[in-house]
Amino acid sequence: MEVSNANMSADQKRQAESMRHQLAIRRMNKQQALLKQHKDQADQAQITLVEGASDDESVQRAISLQENTISSVYDQLRQEQASGSAARSQELSNSSADAILQQAEDDLKKLITSGLIDEDDAVAKKQLHVEKLKGIRDTFNNRRNTHADLMRSRLAARRERLLKKAADDQKQNMIILKKKLDEDVATGRLTAAQRDQRIAEQTEVDKKALEALESQLRAEEEELVSSLQEQIDKEKVAALREAHEGLLMEISIAQGTPASARQTEVMLTEFQHRCDHLGDRQTAEQHRHEIDLQSKLEARKARALAKQQERLLHRQQEQNQTQVAGTEETVLTEVVVPEVV
Repeated sequence: MEVSNANMSADQKRQAESMRHQLAIRRMNKQQALLKQHKDQADQAQITLVEGASDDESVQRAISLQENTISSVYDQLRQEQASGSAARSQELSNSSADAILQQAEDDLKKLITSGLIDEDDAVAKKQLHVEKLKGIRDTFNNRRNTHADLMRSRLAARRERLLKKAADDQKQNMIILKKKLDEDVATGRLTAAQRDQRIAEQTEVDKKALEALESQLRAEEEELVSSLQEQIDKEKVAALREAHEGLLMEISIAQGTPASARQTEVMLTEFQHRCDHLGDRQTAEQHRHEIDLQSKLEARKARALAKQQERLLHRQQEQNQTQVAGTEETVLTEVVVPEVV
């Protein structure tokens, strides 16, 4: 089962596009800033950089590390948003189901009191209808759980397959990278310390890339499961409403007099109006809940991204200082001290 953008809501698509745009701008700005910072530090230390010691690849690794970390934060919040939306949908659908069941019992009592249902089979008919509605409710509740579990199982297998492929690709790329770096060390283009640093940097980038991919896949999974559950919640309420409307219509048709039929029809109309009102009210509640949840998650996202940005910038500054110090030490060791006569 493959996940496509069609499964995302319009708001989620806009958010994802906005995030990609922000990351692209941040990527360009960060790349230029890091290159300038590194060169300025080298100039201040009066160091002639070894060829390849501060190339675009090193900057790209730092940028990739940052982007993957930020993406993980964003996808974790997407996952929470989808989970929260599904939980609220379940609460509202259960509330609707309870309301319909209660209304059905009230309507049946009125029908019995009005004599529109024969007393001989009134109790049995009431019990049968209520049990039928409860059966519909329980069937959809079970379907919600079993279908969600099945989808999660399939998506988990897909996730493991994609993560394994990504990890295998990383291993192959690392073999190629190590071979190239060993050649650079052999030809003097890099020192052994610089080679080890690059391998360590790429290892961390690969680790964060896998974590970001897993977060992305888990967010997509939660959104798909949430969408499925919300759809089943709606179907449950619709099925309960249809079942009770069917009973009222059946009783109305079976009435011997127009007056009795009209009485049942009025009851049916009132039930439909109550259901419509309940549906509109809960749709508005769900919308308000999603807006409130989105606002809270956006605030959390902003705080998390700002904190992560500060952490990554501080780390990059430390790495730049270490790299400049290491290069300075390398240059000093290459200075030929004249022999004192």
